[in-house]
Amino acid sequence: MSRSIRLAALAALLVPLGAQAQSPPIDAALAHARGAAAARGVTAADFAVTDTAPVARGRTQVVYLRQRVHGLDVVGTEAAVAVDGDGRVVSAPGL
Repeated sequence: MSRSIRLAALAALLVPLGAQAQSPPIDAALAHARGAAAARGVTAADFAVTDTAPVARGRTQVVYLRQRVHGLDVVGTEAAVAVDGDGRVVSAPGL
């Protein structure tokens, strides 16, 4: 394996999971959650995706999130964000 391939593989491992490309519903849900946190003055928060699930009808996906602060999960901060097939947040109770 060439040195450049090894370096590229190592760099990919060093990129934080949240910085890697996500699916459009996940991107929309994370952007919405980060915006809601920032609007409340929470600057150190990030969110981890814990699960995704399709809604029975249509192209809507539900993205389940948990808040993280300094890399640690915050207990009791779970949220479900519904994103339609066009990438619009249609429901985000509590955010």
